[in-house]
Amino acid sequence: MRHTISVVLLTFALTFVATAQQPQAPVFKVDPAWPKIPNNWQFGQVASVAIDASDHVWVLQRPGTLAPEEKPRAAPPVLEFDAAGNFVQAWGGPDPGYDWPNSEHGVYVDPKGFVWIGGNGDNDHQILKFTKAGKFVMQIGAAGKSTGNADTRNLNQPADTFVYARTNELFVADGYGNRRVIVFDADTGAFKRMWGAFGNRPTDGAPDLAQSDIGTDGSPQFIQPVHAARVSNDGLVYVSDRGGKRVQVFTIDGKFVSQVFIGRECRMPDCGNGTTAASTAFSPDAAQRFLYVGNRSQAKVMVFERKTLTLLDSFGRWGSAPGEFGTLHHMAADSKGNLYVTEVTPLKPENRRVQKFVLVGSPAQTTASAESRGTSDLAVISARLGSCSADFTVTDEAGAPVYAATVHVRIRYGLMNLKRMDLEVGTGSDGKARVEGLPEKARPLQYEVRKAGLASVVEQDLSTTCRGTYPVTLR
Repeated sequence: MRHTISVVLLTFALTFVATAQQPQAPVFKVDPAWPKIPNNWQFGQVASVAIDASDHVWVLQRPGTLAPEEKPRAAPPVLEFDAAGNFVQAWGGPDPGYDWPNSEHGVYVDPKGFVWIGGNGDNDHQILKFTKAGKFVMQIGAAGKSTGNADTRNLNQPADTFVYARTNELFVADGYGNRRVIVFDADTGAFKRMWGAFGNRPTDGAPDLAQSDIGTDGSPQFIQPVHAARVSNDGLVYVSDRGGKRVQVFTIDGKFVSQVFIGRECRMPDCGNGTTAASTAFSPDAAQRFLYVGNRSQAKVMVFERKTLTLLDSFGRWGSAPGEFGTLHHMAADSKGNLYVTEVTPLKPENRRVQKFVLVGSPAQTTASAESRGTSDLAVISARLGSCSADFTVTDEAGAPVYAATVHVRIRYGLMNLKRMDLEVGTGSDGKARVEGLPEKARPLQYEVRKAGLASVVEQDLSTTCRGTYPVTLR
């Protein structure tokens, strides 16, 4: 039976106060001064970011997206910064020796120090490999030569790459034109294998976002773009099926393991372009306890417990201020646990930036802080709109606490109740969860409490019950 997890998250709160499950999630703070861009250069859309073994940050941006009056100040496509944001070097662009992409999309620095570049423009059917100094090494595929998903020599608008050191294999998220993961030898470029969603044979077909809503498991094929592919230390491949609004997990041989939906309720035009799972990154500990998922259209970085795909936390919202996102695109984590996130925004002012989110709280610190308050397993999410709250204790018919039940509520507030916020939190091992920071004036709230097909509904009128306590029995 397929293992599918669904996640709904549309909250505008920037952080959880605490988290529902163990381990508790890391805490981040944006560094608005990072990086230091030299020479009065101007970034175009910032497509991708990668971290090398020295924690240097590699940024791939699109000079071709600049307005004519900005082009004289265009930065080169590839830029290297140190962890403090100091500029190191820059290079890249068209050359007679290789097919530079028409639209820069993905950058990755592999364990041997080679830099891989891909694109999603017209005829971008190739992947390029360079040294860190920008010397061309190898090209896989040729511009304009793809014959579709069965083609083992060419890509079709490849979005992302990753080299798994143990097998020296290059995993390619392919991509915007194709809908597959394809694997090559990282030294020779020789084809090894490929697969589609659920490990199925990838077939040709245009993206159809309506297919993401089919049944419990979603589409039997990836829905373009297949936007990222990253391999964990224990040999699992995490594929960002952005059009399918999910992350699928495979063995390195392409055997399907599990999936988690990312904002499956997100639909255009009310939710961006209706696609969500844009990128993933892992926490830097050996076990890679946390999986970070960039949610494009809901403008969030979502934090999961990697092995269970349990949602722990999220941060971010639409906007152009530091810490906000306009069309979140790719991201990467360094060895200190800091996150770097790129944006290709249509917002005004245009975000065209890479943001650094500094790890400021470790899971151990978060746990210790919670224990000092006597709430070591209490799950709390805050709307940050007022002083009202709702406490839930969820049990089964035998009276035992229910772990990881979801409590979901939609809040309508503000003038004529035109503003909307959706919150969701999971119960801890004691079956408890709290929703706080609720506004004193809002429409009566209706909470849906669910776990494994069982459900219950709780109502709260904030005008009469500002702080409610609700025992819930799931039947």
